[in-house]
Amino acid sequence: VTFFIVLILVLKKTGRIKLGFGIKNGMIILRQSYPFAILILLMSFFNRFDSVLLERMLEDGKFQAGIYAQSFRILDSVNMFAVLMAGMLLPIFSRMIKQKDTLGEMVKLSFSLVFVPAVTLISITFFYNKEIIDLLYNEEIEFSSQVFQILMTGFIFIATSYVFGTLLTANRSLKELNILALVTVLINLGLNLILIPELKALGSAIASISTQGFFAISQVLAAKRIVNLKVDFSFLTRIAIFTMILILSSWLSYRFISPWGIGFFMVCMISLITAGLLKILTIKGIYRIIKSDE
Repeated sequence: VTFFIVLILVLKKTGRIKLGFGIKNGMIILRQSYPFAILILLMSFFNRFDSVLLERMLEDGKFQAGIYAQSFRILDSVNMFAVLMAGMLLPIFSRMIKQKDTLGEMVKLSFSLVFVPAVTLISITFFYNKEIIDLLYNEEIEFSSQVFQILMTGFIFIATSYVFGTLLTANRSLKELNILALVTVLINLGLNLILIPELKALGSAIASISTQGFFAISQVLAAKRIVNLKVDFSFLTRIAIFTMILILSSWLSYRFISPWGIGFFMVCMISLITAGLLKILTIKGIYRIIKSDE
């Protein structure tokens, strides 16, 4: 379905598509695209190693991999939001870099757009982990909810990576990204080998959040150095205040509001209101992103 929708949109823009193949053009495309392909391959390794190692290293490996998969498929689903955001940001950043525009404001806008929903989701899933897992599954709720709690917390690092990784990709800093990705693969492999025998699926979850954290922070530091981003302490302060308010609101909701669905909704509303009051998310900012994409 996705393929046919995209095909219709492409035909609408181009009028027609003429298929052809030439060895010379093919080699040019391969030379230009192999750094991207290596990066995607390395990222796939440290995102997918965990369940494979769980299954291979433990006697009850299939069972532990199944527990891990219960939570990972939820993370994979919400990850689509960050993927779509990255797809929209790539041409925006590419054009701005080509035109030598100042990137700071656009980076803050795009980060805000992924940060607010990411922190909201993490705050909710951290406290309501058992309720969510119990709603979706019937077995091993207690252990599975612990894995879920840790894995979902890592979404903030994944979302951050999509913003700053896209910025570095637009800048064609693929050598730096590939080096970071290779180091992240090695860290992930090492942590899994250490943690899985003792903690099983929980160990894989800890390895995942640790490696995602390393990859995200490394990309932020690399972007600051390569693209010469300036630190906005006022923005960081507002981000910190927003995070603390969301965590407190989620905890109070979890403790005092029943049923949990109402608390879930209230935390979402508090998130939107707080983000607006702190001017982390504004209608003007969202409109600017959409307008830039056009």
